[in-house]
Parts: sequence; structure tokens; C-alpha cells
Amino acid sequence: MISWPLLLPLGKLKSRVLPYIYIFTTKLRLLKTELKQLHRQHTIHITSRVIHSRDEWNTDQSILAANPTSSEAMDNERATANHYMQLCKDEESFFWQKSRIQWLQLGDKNTNFFHKSLLHRQVRNHIHSLMDATGTLIHDQMKLGKMTVSFFEQLHSHHLQPTLHHFILAPSLPHPQLQCFFP
Repeated sequence: MISWPLLLPLGKLKSRVLPYIYIFTTKLRLLKTELKQLHRQHTIHITSRVIHSRDEWNTDQSILAANPTSSEAMDNERATANHYMQLCKDEESFFWQKSRIQWLQLGDKNTNFFHKSLLHRQVRNHIHSLMDATGTLIHDQMKLGKMTVSFFEQLHSHHLQPTLHHFILAPSLPHPQLQCFFP
């Protein structure tokens, strides 16, 4: 059986829904201005606030070093350290969002900036060469693939215990021409 709202004429349904939509959009507009104001309060002069908080933390650490048994000094140092860490996270988030905005404004328009950033990313994410166990640089992509697969097969078969020298790609480059491959 069909429910009663489907049987109502469209005009009556609009008159019931429109006031709620108007109220909802009005509330959203008011919320938007409040959120913008809150955002401005937390992001205005964020870098100088981080520097000031770091200086306060250094001061509290000096006070704690002078009185290492004082619980009040410990609490103050912990509180300023937490405040400093939170401001650092906020600053990082602010600059990350700002860079995303710049990317949206400049990046997706088939511009020179867009193509250079894509090329830079491709070069940065590409493995150009690896050094094998004998110390020679391998540049061939097929050999790089085989070398990587064999390394991880040995690693997962527990015959090879990983050490720091296994993860160093190219500690020194004998030829200056090869420097461009390692950013």
C-alpha cells in the first residue's frame, strides 16, 4: 500500500518542507561565520605563537632544572610542553591546508607549475639505481626488480638478518653525473 505523503499533491509537500530547508540553511550560514571566526582565532600569527610557546617551555625547563624535586615545576613544564606540541601540530596542519589551497588554485589548470610538479614527483618516487652486495650500482630496471625480490625473499626466509648496511642505497657516489639521481 502507498503511504500518505506520496498521495499528497506536490504543492502541499513543498509547503511543508520549505520552511525546514530555510531554517536549516539559515543555521548553516550562522554556523559558517562562527567557524570562520574560530578558525581565525586559532590560526592568526600561528608561527609567532609557536615561537613564544617554545620560549615559555625553555623557561619552564630551566626552572625545573633548578628545582628538580618541585612537583609544581614538573606540572608547569609538562603543561607548557603539551601546549607547545599542540601548537606545532596546529601550525603544521595550517601550512598543509594552505599548500593544498595553493595546489587547487594553481595546480589543476594544465599549467607549467602543474607539469613541473608532476615531473618532480615522478623523479622523486622512482628508484633510479641500487647498490648490490659487491658495491656496484645497478641501473637496469629488470636487474633492480630481481635484486629487490631476491633481497626480500632472503629477508623473509630468515637466512638473512637485516642490518643497517642492507638499507643504505648509495653511501657515496664516485661520479658527479650520478648526483642528479639522488635528491
